[in-house]
Amino acid sequence: MAGFLYFKPGQKTVTRQDLVDWGLAYAFSGGCEAGPCLRNTPTGDNGVVFCDSKRQAGRTAKMDMAAQDWRKIPASDVWVGMWKDAVPTPAELARRPQMPGYRVKLARDTEWMIPLVRRFDTVQLTTVSNLPCYMEPDDHGNWHRGGVVEAHAHLWDLTTPIATALVEEYTVQPGAQDHTKTNLTDNDIYNAVVALLRENYVVGAGELVLMRELTDEASTHAAVMAACDWPTFMQWAEEQKKSATPSTEDGSITHAGDADSPPITHPPGAI
Repeated sequence: MAGFLYFKPGQKTVTRQDLVDWGLAYAFSGGCEAGPCLRNTPTGDNGVVFCDSKRQAGRTAKMDMAAQDWRKIPASDVWVGMWKDAVPTPAELARRPQMPGYRVKLARDTEWMIPLVRRFDTVQLTTVSNLPCYMEPDDHGNWHRGGVVEAHAHLWDLTTPIATALVEEYTVQPGAQDHTKTNLTDNDIYNAVVALLRENYVVGAGELVLMRELTDEASTHAAVMAACDWPTFMQWAEEQKKSATPSTEDGSITHAGDADSPPITHPPGAI
């Protein structure tokens, strides 16, 4: 099993609390194996190289710059690395169990399971939670779903502007005077992608950038769209077009976005 290596300059040992303090707790489900290293490091400084011992397929935590690729983790002085001949695969990085959803191919043509955070409600024309929620009774003793449990609430918050923008694209009339369009930023999209992937895999921003999995192409955007139930939404949108849009001469109906629709796979039983 392939996994990642990490390097912390100026450090001699690594404790479980260190991993928490450095924002790396997500990457260690097993024990932490660590070893000192001298100046043959990504920064040229002494430090410690460490890894999740159960994800190295028998290899030890050691520095070998010629055989490894390294990259600094954003907003951190920790570096993440991997063996050039053992790039981790989604299957090797998968958490167990995984949250169900849609499979999406990212930049290296590898398939990743994106958690289905929201389901599109074709009656209310909005998205509803597909995450675990608290159950609450009303004043008449009828039980209903309440707020999303805290462990997954961040996924709901991160996908809110994305889901809103997708629904607006097809339900808000152009030039509507009483509506302010939701504008998405790259930060909205890529922060959501990283959080979604981290939910099902042992990865963060540093690992995904090191693997060259995130690009500005449709494949990356497909991940956040999948989390918001894009296939169901597009099926509804197509049905609306067929009932409201005149056909072309050959009987087909075209849409500007159809040709570039991102690849999202809904495997049997995934949802």
